Amino acid sequence: MGLSDFVEKLQNKPKRTRVLILWAGTAIFMTILFVLWAWNFNLGIQEQSQAGLAASGEGAKAVSDAKDGIPSLWQSLKAGVQSILESESVSQRQVGPSTSTSEASDNSAQPKIEIENPVPSGAAAETVPPSPLP
Repeated sequence: MGLSDFVEKLQNKPKRTRVLILWAGTAIFMTILFVLWAWNFNLGIQEQSQAGLAASGEGAKAVSDAKDGIPSLWQSLKAGVQSILESESVSQRQVGPSTSTSEASDNSAQPKIEIENPVPSGAAAETVPPSPLP
């Protein structure tokens, strides 16, 4: 009995029987997949627990190294901010004093850009209308 004979016999059965065979095959296949997944999952957990025991000593060392590095990180950040502030004060001294403190803060927050020739000569009167929306 070959596969083609089995398929022909299955096609000749009533619809209710074919649907029952379909669901039974699906349930068997999913049970096999679930068992394989659970077995693989169990192996993965065992490997991770063994690796975790070995790495726990390394993890503690990495945490202590990070704690030791935080003060030096803070010092380098502080030095960087101070150098930025110093360069800002030097550039303000070169520009000259401003008339008021509010103008100085406005100028530093929003630099002004002047455009010398915004519209080319001869095109000042022509404008292009927007395209219609579809």
